[in-house]
Amino acid sequence: MQIITYLKNRPLRVGMLLMAAYFFYFIWPDAFGPNSFGRGTGINSAADLNDKLLSEIGLAASVLFVIGLFGWWRACGFTLKFHKGGMKFALPPLIFTTFILIFAVITASDGDQTIISLIGVGPLLTMLVVSMLIGVFEESLFRGIVFIGWNKKYGPFVALLASSLVFGVFHFINWATGQPFGETFWQVVHAFFLGIMYAALWLRIGSIYPVIFLHGFWDATVTIMSEATGAALATMPTVASGDGISIVQVLFFSLEPAYGLFVLWRWNIWRKRKE
Repeated sequence: MQIITYLKNRPLRVGMLLMAAYFFYFIWPDAFGPNSFGRGTGINSAADLNDKLLSEIGLAASVLFVIGLFGWWRACGFTLKFHKGGMKFALPPLIFTTFILIFAVITASDGDQTIISLIGVGPLLTMLVVSMLIGVFEESLFRGIVFIGWNKKYGPFVALLASSLVFGVFHFINWATGQPFGETFWQVVHAFFLGIMYAALWLRIGSIYPVIFLHGFWDATVTIMSEATGAALATMPTVASGDGISIVQVLFFSLEPAYGLFVLWRWNIWRKRKE
């Protein structure tokens, strides 16, 4: 009980310990196999994602157990009491992702072929469940425990940047377990930018549930796009341009952090009005 009391007041330490534990869980034993450190392939298909169902159930359950053990439900945003006017800020990323999903569905449609026939009803439903479980696990850990740890010690602005940076760097696990470095690098950058937006939305909305949904919906859309086009949406910026970085690449990387900073600005105004 003394250990629980000690750790309850130190969420940042708990978050770091959890990340170390999850790091070793993810890389063992793949990091010592023949495809480790960029010599394999990434997880781009519904089948790849569906193979992770049991592990994602365990991961989501484990981080929720820790939050429950220390009584951090409200601190981590597990509340249905939203800040007034906050939910409207979830609409732009929801609409953006929906348009990408519609594009993927149209791209996959060719005669009798649809995204359902391409993936299958059962695998499609499993993929959606796994995507949401990933959202539960990653948001509960990074926008939950890690964020409140940094926030407790350094305040919300440092917490937003630090938790987003940790979230991005954590994706280097994919390189250790076989994904090519170039693909992983852009995934890390993209995850960092997504982290900024998700953390800002969490602050403004006042609840982690909408952020979990947006995260899971995005992951599902990326996988469907991969099935429809044969190229993961998250790695689109690795496509080389003869003239260097293209406008599409710049837009792809700038939208999420720009919107995140906008939401953070609006949250700061809302917070000052509340004081």
